[in-house]
Amino acid sequence: MLRSYVKGALSFLVPQARDSHSNLFPVSAEYSYSLFLRHCVLRSQFRPPRFGESVAELGPGSSLGFGMAALIAGASRYRAYDLTAHFDAATNLAIFDALVALFAARAPIPHEGEFSRIFPFLDDYSFPASLTDEWLSAALAAKRLAAIRKDIEAGGGNSIKVNLGMVAEAIEERVDWLASHSVLEHVDDLAALYRFLEGSLRPDGVMSHLIDFSAHGLTADWNGHWATSDLRWWLLRGRRLYLINREPLDTYLDLFQQHGMRVIAKRLHQRVDGLLASAFQPAFSGMSSADARTHMAFLVCMRQQDLVPSRHAGPSAESSVPTPPALVLGVNFHRNGIR
Repeated sequence: MLRSYVKGALSFLVPQARDSHSNLFPVSAEYSYSLFLRHCVLRSQFRPPRFGESVAELGPGSSLGFGMAALIAGASRYRAYDLTAHFDAATNLAIFDALVALFAARAPIPHEGEFSRIFPFLDDYSFPASLTDEWLSAALAAKRLAAIRKDIEAGGGNSIKVNLGMVAEAIEERVDWLASHSVLEHVDDLAALYRFLEGSLRPDGVMSHLIDFSAHGLTADWNGHWATSDLRWWLLRGRRLYLINREPLDTYLDLFQQHGMRVIAKRLHQRVDGLLASAFQPAFSGMSSADARTHMAFLVCMRQQDLVPSRHAGPSAESSVPTPPALVLGVNFHRNGIR
């Protein structure tokens, strides 16, 4: 669309035009709560959370809501990685206080109205039964929450650390859970990203990623980026800090395998509207028909060697990790937009 081309062209001359960040959902506690619990519910089917685990997030966006929800729910450490900061302490504090109230009320996962557009979808939006009264009694202890809030107010340093610049090899420590939501498609150097992912995950750790394969509003059709010529894409891309890499799902799945990781759960959001694959540029004409229809994919991944009986946070049970078939769903919108 014309606005996208204008901004791409301006980015060659105007530094302020190089930031592509925007929000399609409200920057709110309800949104962060809904997003976090959707990831939590689905990863828990394969690796239930452990009290005191460490969590990392790529591309937190306009607040640290996902990470703060993880801390409130029992995590001991949260690490955020992004190119630049789009959040501030005042916003984070307001969201933190509201998140505490949502967890204390055992509120169901928001899924009506604007939240009905958030992928992945769940079969049950009740408050997770795995977060028992005993668990929450410890997680919501006043002294514990006060320490987290103090850290947010100070800009992090203890339970929260933020790494800006997204240096590919800047792995501070390994974590139990690494998550991202509509972030991986914005990374140009996927090889460096996957080295980072591989090096950041602890043995027996788990990852959950939502990848948005759409044009992010840059073209009239949701899949028009695959039909855009290299010259037009060069103009759209300009000198922005990031845009989208246009890679299909198979690229990500192959890279997980190359780096010793296995996708143990896959939920696809597919569309039949938009352009036919015959209209795609030659570079994308060889993608599978399934990839050509895939708007979004939610993936849960683990290291290949870690696919052994899991250690549950609850009393003593052990079970093997199943590999379910992909669940294919309909149309949805992404977390962040592109201007």
